[in-house]
Amino acid sequence: MDRKPFRILAVAGSLRQGSYNRGLLRAAEELAPEWVEVRFFDIGQLPFFNEDVEAASRMLSPPQTPS
Repeated sequence: MDRKPFRILAVAGSLRQGSYNRGLLRAAEELAPEWVEVRFFDIGQLPFFNEDVEAASRMLSPPQTPS
């Protein structure tokens, strides 16, 4: 039977090389049937955002006076 490919975008939430999540995604790719296509997205390409860091930097900078 000829099937249309089923595509999955795999995103691991960790940048560590030894990430368990990344390992599980690789195992899922290996165990998937041939009609399933697994593509990996590297979150290292995304800009980082941490609201705690943003808030801390606002606290450290002096208040701005309106012009």
